[in-house]
Amino acid sequence: MTKAKERKCEKCNLIKPHKHGNSAWCIDCHQVYKMDWQKRMTQRKTKYAKSEKGKTHRRCHHRLKTYNLSQKEYSLIFYRRQRGKCPICNNLLKEYGREQAIDHDHQTGRVRGVLCRLCNRGIGFFNDDTVRLKRAIRYLRGNKHKATHNIACAT
Repeated sequence: MTKAKERKCEKCNLIKPHKHGNSAWCIDCHQVYKMDWQKRMTQRKTKYAKSEKGKTHRRCHHRLKTYNLSQKEYSLIFYRRQRGKCPICNNLLKEYGREQAIDHDHQTGRVRGVLCRLCNRGIGFFNDDTVRLKRAIRYLRGNKHKATHNIACAT
């Protein structure tokens, strides 16, 4: 390991060891600058991540990485095909937010559409099994007016 050469630092004006032969700053000033730079970059990244532009970028990247769905394809499904609504309950969805979910076939990975979280969970609880869903519909329709007991909550 070679010994650092000592000379006048352009930042602190003291004669101290320099890290590199052509460096204008001493090792101490270089370290302080490096730590300050890292802190500024962390703050900058955090500020960007919390901004609308950062959130949009993160969502687009997540859709592309997870579902291989570009922003153009997403817009085509969400606006043109579904007109901004959940195809099951017909409720309007916000373009971005936690209330929507990208529904996809877990076996093939193919995207089926954009659903509200509640409808997506419902399909998920039935494991995408259409037979079970049809039985649940029959059950609900057949028992609509056949309540055997009036259950009241005790308070």
